[in-house]
Amino acid sequence: MRSIIRLLVVVALLLAAGGVNAAAVDKDILACGHNIGRLTLSDPVSFDMGGAGGVTVSGQFSGNYPPLRNGVEIRWVQLISTTHPLNTNAAANTPYFDPGELDMTGDNDPFYWNTTLKAKDGNNYPQYYYVNYQINAGKGIKFFDEPKRPKADAPVSWLAELNLVCWETGSKNFSVLWTGTYGFNIAQNGNVTVNGWNELANPAWLTQARLTSYFPGWSMSDACKNCLVPEPVFMQMGALLGMSGLGTLAARRRARRSR
Repeated sequence: MRSIIRLLVVVALLLAAGGVNAAAVDKDILACGHNIGRLTLSDPVSFDMGGAGGVTVSGQFSGNYPPLRNGVEIRWVQLISTTHPLNTNAAANTPYFDPGELDMTGDNDPFYWNTTLKAKDGNNYPQYYYVNYQINAGKGIKFFDEPKRPKADAPVSWLAELNLVCWETGSKNFSVLWTGTYGFNIAQNGNVTVNGWNELANPAWLTQARLTSYFPGWSMSDACKNCLVPEPVFMQMGALLGMSGLGTLAARRRARRSR
């Protein structure tokens, strides 16, 4: 669920309590052996609105260009599995993309923030437009979410799989760079408990089959090929020559010709 309205209120409460919650994820992200940028995500904080409960989480990724190549942008892809789905035809406890396909404030792409300013209902939603969350001249992006459910629906479970991806701008292809889960539960007595960040080696819910079922024509590709600046051809050839022993012979021939 995407919610910006309460952001200032949440920040004010955190500051009043003595400071913003420390980052639970704060690390360099590696792809194919290269440091592609810094990921920082806050530890989810529970909140109680009386009739509803949930969590607040925020963060950002700042990319390194290079090794990330020009022509790719960083985005988020989030899927939700909950006992009480919203804005989707998905059954309970079945992963679906956030925002749900029935959310008219979303667009027709699989990303968390909208690719276009105008949403499905024909109105502009700058609060969901991804450009407004980019940082470092488009080389990074912020994340914020405040999912909640009515306590009257308890017991409730809500879990998200958040994926950091690189997107070939203007295409229908992206690659996964990092995956983690977070969420919350509401017990029958209304108590809210938090599921903190759990980093995954690979996405569990973001599969090509699920992507195709919700967004026909979209695909996922290998991050090494899709996201990074290609290794110069001469370096690849040099490595091969060196491994084969031909590098020394070629060097000698070049030396003779230069005399």
